[in-house]
Amino acid sequence: MEEIMERAQADLKQTQNRYLRGLRCRSTKKYFSNADSATLSDKHKVTAAVLDKLAEQHPDDATVVGYAKEVVGEATSFRQVA
Repeated sequence: MEEIMERAQADLKQTQNRYLRGLRCRSTKKYFSNADSATLSDKHKVTAAVLDKLAEQHPDDATVVGYAKEVVGEATSFRQVA
């Protein structure tokens, strides 16, 4: 059981590091243009800040139904011009 836990934790750490590298590559300039290296080295702060910024651009629990209705309405009202 301990070996399974160790492998799972190692896999989690590897996945988190890959995810963070991807976030840094895509988002550092966009969201952290004025950040210093100490700020960027904190994995948890960077990840949380990027996810918070991304969440601002997407519907939340309070707005997802209205957004879905809008998208479905646009999709169903589309007509091909001959």
